[in-house]
Amino acid sequence: MKPTIKKSASADGKPDLALSEQAHKQMMELLGAAEKSTNPAITRCALKIAEATGKHQRSQNLKIHPSLVALLSTLLVVAAIAGCWYAFTHYAPPVAEAISAWVFVFVLVLVALYALLSGALSQALFVRLLESALSWVKKHNPLSSKTVDDPQGKGDGDSSD
Repeated sequence: MKPTIKKSASADGKPDLALSEQAHKQMMELLGAAEKSTNPAITRCALKIAEATGKHQRSQNLKIHPSLVALLSTLLVVAAIAGCWYAFTHYAPPVAEAISAWVFVFVLVLVALYALLSGALSQALFVRLLESALSWVKKHNPLSSKTVDDPQGKGDGDSSD
């Protein structure tokens, strides 16, 4: 005999509790079981499950739909390509290259943010990506004549005045 799961529903056929309310109720029951239990193993297990339930519920609340992420990322990349094209057609090559470099970093960070919000990218990987982008900007700042290797901004190292 196969066990059946009954779903509680109101008169109009809708479930009585929303998913977030069900998760909260489950978490409270687990915390109550951990509080009442005299066995430390049961207490630890109930607390771990309650913590995992809370983390899962928070991650579900943060996610945006993957197709929305794909649409926003595609629009952002198309806009970036159009902006770079405009920069190369209206400005001198060094200025256009600087604009394109900044646009590339900006697009990379925004697409990573979209992926983070959709749940496709972990927070640790997102932070590493931001740190990499920041270090690249510090090292290759196209708006400054100074570089990391040449902090005085003297260019090729020729010190003849």
